[in-house]
Amino acid sequence: MYHIIIDIETTGLDKLLDDPIQIAWIIVKNKEEIEKGSFYINSTNNLNPLITRLTGITQETLQTRGYVNSVAAKKYMDLIWQYQPATLVGHNLISFDYPILHNWMERHYPGRFKQPPIVQLIDTMHFASIIFKTKKWLKLEECAKRLEILFNKEQLHNAIEDVKLTKEVYLALLD
Repeated sequence: MYHIIIDIETTGLDKLLDDPIQIAWIIVKNKEEIEKGSFYINSTNNLNPLITRLTGITQETLQTRGYVNSVAAKKYMDLIWQYQPATLVGHNLISFDYPILHNWMERHYPGRFKQPPIVQLIDTMHFASIIFKTKKWLKLEECAKRLEILFNKEQLHNAIEDVKLTKEVYLALLD
């Protein structure tokens, strides 16, 4: 089974209307990394200045380096289909990333079957709360600290860096 560890950055926090602007992934099989990548998406939604401050992603970056929504949606679908059977892993995946991806695919992927085949969702935020026996949802950096994983706090909120840390947290939680 392939584990697609994923992180996204978005135009905002509205799960119904906002779009991903960056998708990053690491493919893991048998706890070994076999691929990683990322791309930007030139959303039709304007970026909130708060998102630019948080992520460092600008409207100019999206316009010059981003794929249009329909092309990006196809790239995402192709990624998932390439690694079957697929488990999608992410931090705050169930409450935020997956709903954003789901609604974005519904809006921008053509055809009848708009959702890629995902066998299972694993949310490291929920997984960590079980392992650490806490009812509090732990942020990614809190999980990393509890697991004694080193990271640069200044690099967080960039999908590429967040997905790397999510992978380390996930593999440590498995052990």
